[in-house]
Amino acid sequence: MPGGDNNMRSVRQQISGMGLDRLAAAIQARSRPSLRLTATKPSARPVSRLGGRPNLPKNIRWPLWQNKQPLSFIAQLDLSALPPVRGLPLPRSGSLFFFYDADTQPWGFDPK
Repeated sequence: MPGGDNNMRSVRQQISGMGLDRLAAAIQARSRPSLRLTATKPSARPVSRLGGRPNLPKNIRWPLWQNKQPLSFIAQLDLSALPPVRGLPLPRSGSLFFFYDADTQPWGFDPK
């Protein structure tokens, strides 16, 4: 991550500010690189978006759940517009598309 040491200090400060000093080491040990998406003013360039309709290439069909039910579109990210994140080896060009079965809302978490 850019400024990794500063980011870790910031995480520790936030943990401390919440009165969780005793858990700081465990929380930091489990921290992973991530991206935060925030909404801004609508853009005339429809390359990255949350919701709406994706700009799927013509050779990619809309994904279906079990080859029947169309999945709900969540987001499209223009990889060339994202900052590099150390530890998250994404390509520097292209798009990521995110879809989800909003009808049955599978989660996949198994505590076992």
